[in-house]
Amino acid sequence: MPAPALTSRELFRDVWRLAWPIAGTNFLLRGTAIVDTAFVGRLSATALAGLGIAQVPLFLSMAVMRGLGIGAQVLIAYHTGAKEPERRLKVARAVVVLSTVVALLIAVFLWFISPSLCRLIGADEPMLAESMRFLYVYYILFIFSGLFFVFSAIFQGAGDARTPLYTTLGVNVIHVVVSYATIFGHLGSPKLGVVGAALGLGVSELAGTVVLAILAVRRGLWQPSFRGLSLGATRAVWRIGAPTVGERLLVNGMQGAYYRLLTGFGTAAIAAHRIGIDMEAVAFLPALGFGQAGTTLVGQHLGANDPVSARRAGWITTWIAVAFMGTLGLTYYFFAEQWMRLFTNDPEVIALGIRFCRVAAFIQVPLAFALVLAGALRGAGETRWVMAIPFLGGWMIRIPLGYLFGYVLGFGLMGVWWMMLVDWIVRGVVITVKFSFMKFRLGEKVRIPPKPPPVVPTRELGS
Repeated sequence: MPAPALTSRELFRDVWRLAWPIAGTNFLLRGTAIVDTAFVGRLSATALAGLGIAQVPLFLSMAVMRGLGIGAQVLIAYHTGAKEPERRLKVARAVVVLSTVVALLIAVFLWFISPSLCRLIGADEPMLAESMRFLYVYYILFIFSGLFFVFSAIFQGAGDARTPLYTTLGVNVIHVVVSYATIFGHLGSPKLGVVGAALGLGVSELAGTVVLAILAVRRGLWQPSFRGLSLGATRAVWRIGAPTVGERLLVNGMQGAYYRLLTGFGTAAIAAHRIGIDMEAVAFLPALGFGQAGTTLVGQHLGANDPVSARRAGWITTWIAVAFMGTLGLTYYFFAEQWMRLFTNDPEVIALGIRFCRVAAFIQVPLAFALVLAGALRGAGETRWVMAIPFLGGWMIRIPLGYLFGYVLGFGLMGVWWMMLVDWIVRGVVITVKFSFMKFRLGEKVRIPPKPPPVVPTRELGS
């Protein structure tokens, strides 16, 4: 029997309770990358461009961990809503073991192919040297970056978004101090440049992983043991998470190809794009937080057999994100130069970055629909469908049309950037239509056997 649907006030309360800590966590995580960009931007345009190109294999490595984390978050949310703590614990144990093994394999694999990958993107030798100095240190510590995301997803799926937020705040303090000291050679540290940015990332997330693991054990969300490891739970995590892995690989592959288009316009264009993306993160990271809140709430309401509240939770998270991102979009348009001067004092980079900001202003509303409703669809288990969206918008629209308008038709760098807007408009429209008319079938995907009906005692004849 379906659970009674929640009122709009109750749904808004639940959305806000989950969304703002997740949004804060995302912003703090990306905030350190923004700080690193500002630090490295004071070194040279080449160092900044190298750090920008290094983000492609970095995001590629995190794509798999993000997929596993999303799979765990959906299943943990479902079992939380269904009030099944033992199954929730099996999922958490399975995803931690699986993520540890996968993280080690990814680090080894990318260690060897990253130089070729960066060259393929378009890095020249000075850029490549900076990129690889960052990446080699990052891969040594990568397992902790991956597990930090996975443990955060476990807490968020259980409905606790504040613990990852507070832990991430501490992680950020460590990151900024280590990066500042090692990038510039302060506080008794040697001057390491981009290597310092990698050390700040890895050391801080190592500390965060240890803290979250200890708290997860204390709160009954995880047990550090191989005994009783559930193969079924591992398969369930992979079944839900693998399409998200595929989605992130498509996205990061597309971003690599997009960077390849940008390299034809010089170092300053790459640096301006890198700054623009970090600037835009102020808007889209909170939206991702609302999307992740949608993932948890949709999963929990479906676990509680309340599809009406699940759909309404998806819409409420979306409209909040639209209002927020639309407002920030106005600042990107009218205060573009002020935004750029927060990150660099290079005149050429600032001039190009102002043009990027004007494009980014128009992207914000369709981006809000695409990001948040994708999270709601993941919460419903529709990860395969979400995987197809980047292929449509990125590989079939942004890349070919970016090359056509940027190079063939002669619109230059702006032609490449405007196709990013077209990409997000298409994604926003398609994913909105899908969520509006879809049927929820998460229970079938999780393959949870139906609970037996309660036994009602019957009176004996004649009693």
